[in-house]
Amino acid sequence: MKKKYFPGFFDFINIRNKNSLLVKILFYPPSMQSGFRMLARLFKILNLPGIGKIHPWVQTEKNKLFVIPVKESFEDNQDVTVPYQIVESFIDKSSFRIIVDFCACRTAYVCKQHPHDLGCLLMGEDVRRVPSAWTRTVSKEEARAHLRRGMESGLPCFAGKPRIDNFIFGVPDSGRMFSVCFCCDCCCLGNEIINYLPPDKKNVQFSRLEGLKISVDAEKCTVCGICAKKCFTHQITMKNGLPHIPDDCQGCGRCAKYCEEDAIRLSFEDPGFVDNTIKVLENRIDVEA
Repeated sequence: MKKKYFPGFFDFINIRNKNSLLVKILFYPPSMQSGFRMLARLFKILNLPGIGKIHPWVQTEKNKLFVIPVKESFEDNQDVTVPYQIVESFIDKSSFRIIVDFCACRTAYVCKQHPHDLGCLLMGEDVRRVPSAWTRTVSKEEARAHLRRGMESGLPCFAGKPRIDNFIFGVPDSGRMFSVCFCCDCCCLGNEIINYLPPDKKNVQFSRLEGLKISVDAEKCTVCGICAKKCFTHQITMKNGLPHIPDDCQGCGRCAKYCEEDAIRLSFEDPGFVDNTIKVLENRIDVEA
């Protein structure tokens, strides 16, 4: 049976002029902040008994979003571009691609650290239904250039299938939309969402790359605590004079990026992690025609 279309946050912009008063009001930073906070608080309902088991935003089979760490955090003898091969493989096989002209999160919170025009990259046939007024269709080469720009910005990449994006963009979920976002620690909607998710649902939204190892050099660490402050999931704690990074952290690499003493390092124990990750995502998402 054909799935019915349902409205998303950005649907109205397909039929309204960009300069309309409604658009200006809605995309005015304080208005966007209120909307994002309201959306984040909706995740509170997932803490109610039974709701978290059936709601599509946190159902395991409807979500699979891997966190690809910031490039500065890898061991010197490893190719820092390797994790991005995961995204590149989907760009190569994708039938359709768009880039959102702006990052809604950074625009809403008037980010002063990262570019506002580094928006999401979306791929797959379902992306054809995303409102076009604030997006542009791109070639595979342009998509790769956007990916490289995200890499050079030093932001972690969130890539895969977050079910909430179907709601935000008003696209029925048929498993044919691959989302790529470059999220900063100061403005990302995910920073707020994570505060409302039940502990057992956090990894449904943000999955750590398999085989990723995070280590702390006790000799270099000065116990400044910056890594704990920059952890967007608030999982890093200080124990016995050193940062304690749990095995179930999302592995975004921000802790290593902001460590001035270079005491936190990321590496991959499994040389086949790229192929394994691609297979996991291919089982959830089809980006070909």
